Amino acid sequence: MIFTNNVTKNHIIEGDGIHLVITRHEVRSMNLSRARQTLKTFEDAGKHGRNKLMISFLGYEYSLKEVYEIEEIRNYVNKLFNEFPHIFYFLSDIDGSRTVFLLCLCNKIKTKKTSPLSVNVFAASSGHLTRRIIDGILDYGAKIGESKEILSEIIDKVLDPKPNEEYVKALTELSRDIELRKLLGI
Repeated sequence: MIFTNNVTKNHIIEGDGIHLVITRHEVRSMNLSRARQTLKTFEDAGKHGRNKLMISFLGYEYSLKEVYEIEEIRNYVNKLFNEFPHIFYFLSDIDGSRTVFLLCLCNKIKTKKTSPLSVNVFAASSGHLTRRIIDGILDYGAKIGESKEILSEIIDKVLDPKPNEEYVKALTELSRDIELRKLLGI
């Protein structure tokens, strides 16, 4: 995982993921310059950039709202998506980035609390949004010579996300580690 402000093509090719942290200041001023630079570098990396980009927003940690409920973030994401409609080719969901990005673009979002620590989110995307996502992925994929099978897989993951098993497994292991430490008095 690489956290950097100056992403290079080699970072993308050699790394297993790139984490772009967008600051509150960038969101409020609608400053897309770092995001643009990062996405243009991902474009230069072509197929090597598939599912490697994670995006998060710094400065909203104390908000009572979820990221996708914050209007200024939603506006920022919409503007970024308008410039890079193929961004979903790059977005990873290992940390939930792709799902949050999609939720920021959706107009109708419903939540259902399933336990004290778990909430299911249901989003209804318009046919227009769905078409733009599919077209963005397909157009970019054709430009770089990506296979139809891979493009179909990406589209399925974006539009019909499944629970992230790696993320759930990591949280479970962390929870067990904390319990073990408590038992050992560490």
